[in-house]
Amino acid sequence: MSGTSPVVGIRVKNQDSFWRAGYFNDLQTGWSVVGQALLARDGRDALYFCPNPLKLDTLKRGGGRIASKEGPITDFTDDDVLHRWTLLIDLDPVRPNSTSTSSTDEEKAFARAKAAEIHTWLNDRQWPAPLLCDSGNGYYLVYRVNVKCNERDDKLIENCLHALDQLFSDERVKVDTTVSNRGRLMRFLGTINVKGEHTAERPHRRSSIIEGPGTFGERVVVDQMLLEGLADLNKALLKQKESKNSDGWGFDLAGHLGAFPKQFRGPVDITDGEKWIFMTCPFQGAHDHHRGESFAIRFKSGFVTIRCSHATCAGLDVGNMRDKDEGPGWRSKTPDPYKTDAGKTTAAGKIVSHVLGNCKLALFHDPEHIAYATVTSDGHEATYRLDSQAFELWLKARCLDNELSTASRDLVEAIDSLTAIAQIKGDERRVFLRHGQDQAGDCYVDLGRKDWQILAIRRDGTCSVIPYSECACRFWRSRQLAPLPLPELGAEYRDILELLRKYENCSADEIKIVLAAAIFELILPKASRPILVFTGDKGSGKSSAAKTLKYLVDPMGSDLAACAYNPLKNERDLASAANSTSILAFDNQSWISKELSDEICFLSTGGTLAERELYKNHGLASLEARHMQVFTAINDQLLTEQDALDRAFYIHTKPMEGDDGPAEGDTPKIEDEQFESDLDVDRPQILGALARLAAQALHDYQTVKLTYKTRLTTFQRVGCAVLRALGAGDFTDIVKANRRAGTEQSLEGDIVVEGISAVVKYRPFTGTRAQLHTAFCASFDDKQRRRRDFPDTPKKLSLKLLKLSGALKLKGLFYKKPKRLHAGWILEVGRIDPTQYERAPAEEQQLTDGHGSNVVNISDAAKRAADVM
Repeated sequence: MSGTSPVVGIRVKNQDSFWRAGYFNDLQTGWSVVGQALLARDGRDALYFCPNPLKLDTLKRGGGRIASKEGPITDFTDDDVLHRWTLLIDLDPVRPNSTSTSSTDEEKAFARAKAAEIHTWLNDRQWPAPLLCDSGNGYYLVYRVNVKCNERDDKLIENCLHALDQLFSDERVKVDTTVSNRGRLMRFLGTINVKGEHTAERPHRRSSIIEGPGTFGERVVVDQMLLEGLADLNKALLKQKESKNSDGWGFDLAGHLGAFPKQFRGPVDITDGEKWIFMTCPFQGAHDHHRGESFAIRFKSGFVTIRCSHATCAGLDVGNMRDKDEGPGWRSKTPDPYKTDAGKTTAAGKIVSHVLGNCKLALFHDPEHIAYATVTSDGHEATYRLDSQAFELWLKARCLDNELSTASRDLVEAIDSLTAIAQIKGDERRVFLRHGQDQAGDCYVDLGRKDWQILAIRRDGTCSVIPYSECACRFWRSRQLAPLPLPELGAEYRDILELLRKYENCSADEIKIVLAAAIFELILPKASRPILVFTGDKGSGKSSAAKTLKYLVDPMGSDLAACAYNPLKNERDLASAANSTSILAFDNQSWISKELSDEICFLSTGGTLAERELYKNHGLASLEARHMQVFTAINDQLLTEQDALDRAFYIHTKPMEGDDGPAEGDTPKIEDEQFESDLDVDRPQILGALARLAAQALHDYQTVKLTYKTRLTTFQRVGCAVLRALGAGDFTDIVKANRRAGTEQSLEGDIVVEGISAVVKYRPFTGTRAQLHTAFCASFDDKQRRRRDFPDTPKKLSLKLLKLSGALKLKGLFYKKPKRLHAGWILEVGRIDPTQYERAPAEEQQLTDGHGSNVVNISDAAKRAADVM
């Protein structure tokens, strides 16, 4: 709490069940009032607080105090909550009249064990460490979240708690699902939990923090996708369709347990059903369980599922238990899985039963719990997202062939059932878009063809085209993904540079960069990707050169013209492209903001977009992948941020002959139709050469030793391996020259470089950030100081200098980071070569900082400018 902090709401309940409320946003006042409340009535009053911040206008109800009047008051509600900071998992032991009875030590021990079980389960799923608290009668697991206050996110938290309830609640401990509302109160830790009479068996106990991160700031926020994954698990359980077959429908679990006795506890009521806990494994009986690792759930609809957490029981369910107990003959007596009350099978049930029983179908999900199916169609395998139009068309075809319903309602219900099976019972596999890599390091390219043939590029230096059924990776296809031609793998690859020269109108060294980028795109999808910027005069073939690169290895649309997006405007455009294709190409880009530059860097070297939840349903895995990004621009200074420049390569297209005929040095112009026609003829040969070079590079790149390293070391190594195979020079020299040229271009006209050059025109500068900023501002007039890129504060200037510290060397300048001295934080800038200082004019006056060190010479005009600032 602070003077500008969100409000903390506190409520006090005395032993007569009267409530009082208070609102605080000041730390000192809040603790003082809380202390007084704790001392009142010998600490027997119940003190609660809302773990989520309240809106500031609640202070108008009496901020800084707890209401003295006992009885009905104006209290805070869910609508008063500003934001959700906390996911509260309240584990309450089952006991007689729990609202007015304390727990016994044994009952409380069950809750502690259950808290440990849930903590371990969530930790295994990459959840961060929670705060473990003793509530007096049970336990809290408190996770930090960052969730908005709206109906959608309210449902998200509710579904998370219901999922935990269904998975972990038993006859001894319940996961409290009623604490999902925003304004839910939590016991003030350190207070005594007073419920019922204080007895030796059921004592009143003090609540406390047991373990976890020490401060709120040290607690890691639960990723939104982890919350949504848990919520989706609840939705799947509620649909009661998590079995690959019909074994769990219509199964008399109670009758079976009576006929085939097992050690179990239950049943206990849970959301939408009942739960049994087995003391021994229901499938093998070879391992005992005492903490609920084996359980059965019977939903209200009659669907039954059985689980055992032991590794040897993975994937086993009702049918396996019945095989063990009853023998295989029971299957001929199984009722249809989807029966109406009148005993008829529903249309959706018939579709699901047919698909699972008669079609070669493998259901699975990716790490984001997006559901997929690998099916056999027209003699080959294919993989579809279950929420895609392609899978719906495949399902419709199966229904038409077998005289099943194709009504939209029935198809949606059937797909929902299959999705639940994929998410709960299916394996977890990573799914790639266009380019993938297996655990052995072999790489694969989805050619995008109707027969689903795959280009395999192996670490042993070989490559071949294989059927999808032999591929170790799974691929999904966006609507924009277009097919590649079958590569001519027997073609000679040593002429590839000459072949590319027909379509890439740039220098020999820059063609080698394009070649390395094309090969790199075919392999190592987990490695950081370069950013390519094609620049040149109007009509020099920038767009054709950029689109050709994408057309060769990752086409979209039906022809070359469709291989680039319109200029990138915002993060949404970037995310939309990343959801649909591997190489992101943007044509005629004129400007990139600092914020957009940061997002481009994230997608280059790995990261996630800030607003990724907006795109969750359309391939979030792509947003977390690494993407090559290609831009065309007339502007040589398209990228100005140093982070982006460290990842970028500039490709300069050469002038082409104009309408008046060719000038000296111009490249002959080819008509667009002829250009595309020739490229289509050469594509199979080019792709074959790229594949063979990629296989050689994949075999050799790790043996390459770099004497000069950039952020894209893997790309450098691949480029070196490619040129070594071609005998075409050293790729490191090309990278070094391109990087230097690109950085020099970005510094031309840079306002910080211009201002610092003026500051150190006559002598080096030593002084504070504020003094440097004053001297810097003196170098510009009012109009220049109003420029968008002008650093208008000392902090902005110093941060810009820190980013440019390496690039400044190309301008003969140096920058030394601030050091803490007796006069404060002192920094230095100057010229690397002392002979480059100009002779100062006589009217310049030397100023000192009072400690004898040289600060800077500032004229009277500069002083007046400083006064204005």
